[in-house]
Amino acid sequence: MTSAVPAGFTNIDPDDPFENFAGPLYQKDGSDGLVYGFCVRSEHCNAGDICHGGMLMTFADYAMCSAAIHGHNANPITITMNSEFMAPVQEGDRVLARCEIQRRTSSMVFCRADLVVGEQAVAAFTGVIKRLKPRN
Repeated sequence: MTSAVPAGFTNIDPDDPFENFAGPLYQKDGSDGLVYGFCVRSEHCNAGDICHGGMLMTFADYAMCSAAIHGHNANPITITMNSEFMAPVQEGDRVLARCEIQRRTSSMVFCRADLVVGEQAVAAFTGVIKRLKPRN
């Protein structure tokens, strides 16, 4: 198992202590938008030795929130998030998230995140993210 940041990606140092605990997370600016990733470690796994669904939800939430505020000075708050798990994820797997912004209003962003390991789809998420003005 390797947890090194893959070539082309940069390590994310999120401001959120929980996301720091859940990581390390990484990202790259791909030709079709931002791509997020993490490598599943033993502490991400449940008693069945597969990545805990809560970890995949945490990762998808981070990816959608980050995509929702990309290029904007805002703080993201998740309003809703729907999840569909399609395949188990093993320790050592690299999970990637590709996010699509489906609609953006002045304060709300509707988005989708598809999680893959290699070419296999493992989970899909949709969410509504509220963009809050930063506190001064």
